[in-house]
Amino acid sequence: MSARSRRSTPVRSAMGVVLLVAAVVACSGGDQTSAPAEPAETSDAPTTVPTTTIAVTTTEAVTTTEAPTTTAAPIDYGAQYRQAVAPGNCARDLLYAFESDAFLGSDRWSLEQATSLWEANREAIQARLLEFADVLDENNARILALVWPDEVQADIEGLVMDLGMEAEGYRLLADQDDYLTYYNFDFDQELGYVASNEWAERIRVTLGLPPSDDDDTDWCALASS
Repeated sequence: MSARSRRSTPVRSAMGVVLLVAAVVACSGGDQTSAPAEPAETSDAPTTVPTTTIAVTTTEAVTTTEAPTTTAAPIDYGAQYRQAVAPGNCARDLLYAFESDAFLGSDRWSLEQATSLWEANREAIQARLLEFADVLDENNARILALVWPDEVQADIEGLVMDLGMEAEGYRLLADQDDYLTYYNFDFDQELGYVASNEWAERIRVTLGLPPSDDDDTDWCALASS
């Protein structure tokens, strides 16, 4: 049998069934009402709603803090110089006051009286001289540790050299064992070096400070501030 014959046979059988049913209904003689249409069956299975997943990318804000810009205050080199030399100048003033109080080497005393005073105070005098020499060395270290303008750098180095030689001179002076050698001690001759006060005066002029002779600063008060 061909494919076409197989498909047509079930169709005819279905039509016969329909005609038979129609005939039976016609012969019954009663009013036939159509049964109400049953509602369509609903499925209890949950309805699956297709979902769409949306990928959301979040970007965290990064806060950067910039370091504040600071501007260094200009250096008052004149004030810096005065503060740096204050301890040395204070020690010098105290040494001179000590000698003045004892009237050592003064014409108001005879040689015998001055010698007697010197011998009585020799240890104290030597201690003051050595202390002053140490202060000068500390003063030099303080000066060299600071930053100075180029226009005074050479004078600063010259001043430090002079103060260093002066410290050595006072140590030699402290070694003197009699009043006359103490009184007649010549720094330049003993050291073979001639100190100059020009370094300090040039520094003062360049930094806008008055000459040392016109400066009435209380060095000890400044040194302790």
